[in-house]
Amino acid sequence: MRSPRRTEPRLGLLFKTCVVSLAFAMGGCGDDDNPVKPQPTPMYPTSDSPQNVLMALVISYSQRDTVKTKEIYDSTYTGSSFDLNSLETLPFTYDDEIRHVRMLAGTPGLSAYLDLGPSASWSRMPSDDPSHPEWSVVMVAGSNYRIEITDGQTTLEAVGEGGTFQEFAFTPLLDSVSPTDTLWRIVRWKEVGRSEFTP
Repeated sequence: MRSPRRTEPRLGLLFKTCVVSLAFAMGGCGDDDNPVKPQPTPMYPTSDSPQNVLMALVISYSQRDTVKTKEIYDSTYTGSSFDLNSLETLPFTYDDEIRHVRMLAGTPGLSAYLDLGPSASWSRMPSDDPSHPEWSVVMVAGSNYRIEITDGQTTLEAVGEGGTFQEFAFTPLLDSVSPTDTLWRIVRWKEVGRSEFTP
């Protein structure tokens, strides 16, 4: 079994307790060599804007779709979550994000829900990284997330407040089908917030 530090799910320390500990106890490690694709295939928006990528993230997370998740994140992606309760920061990589969604999909009795609020509340801004002026940044405030694990008669639910903010950075790339079009992928993610777990 992997070290919990390397299998931390995204969206913060809430899932450190809920998914890593409980899902592993329920046998939900998953198989890293076999992507999980939901059936039937959900409809995703095209990735021609950062906002559409976030919409696709919400859908793919709820569907626990590892195939789409691999397309949403850039291979150089890095993420971090700072919990205001514990004052602990967790780092994430591209592989961590894929592994997390695979763990969700491979855990019996588990459902996942992600809410980033209405798209009209998302603030798109230019890159804040001088070494990557081509990036685009979207700030999301007031987001929330929930995960529920049911094992027989026992249901464990974790609810967390997205916190002060979540910041997504997107990198552009040319569409291989239509080279004049630009597609986007998540290349960086930062979260600052609070989380709690309640059985």
